[in-house]
Amino acid sequence: MPMVGHKNDLSTVFLSDDRSASDQETFLPTKERRRRRNLGESLESYRSYLFAIAYRMLGSAMDAEDMVQETYLRYQATPQASITSLKAFLTTILTNLCLDQQPLLLFSEYLRETSHR
Repeated sequence: MPMVGHKNDLSTVFLSDDRSASDQETFLPTKERRRRRNLGESLESYRSYLFAIAYRMLGSAMDAEDMVQETYLRYQATPQASITSLKAFLTTILTNLCLDQQPLLLFSEYLRETSHR
């Protein structure tokens, strides 16, 4: 009769909770694995890339950081299953936000110039 809890007893292998995170993710549905991979990939890996684009488009570090933050908020509100390429999605959102912001920046610059005259 086998001993319960012995190192050769297979029941202890299946009852153990010390599986690694990668082992646990193996059992997740494909969409959930993709969502977790995109979430981990996105949060910091593209920040400097997005900031560089926004800074070139807007010319201000503060405005660029605001646009990066807004991009992340919009990313979190989007269903993950609809995103096929995370980098392309984030770049498109950021670019459109910066293009929308540019007329406001030009107008505020115009107001500053006219108020000093």
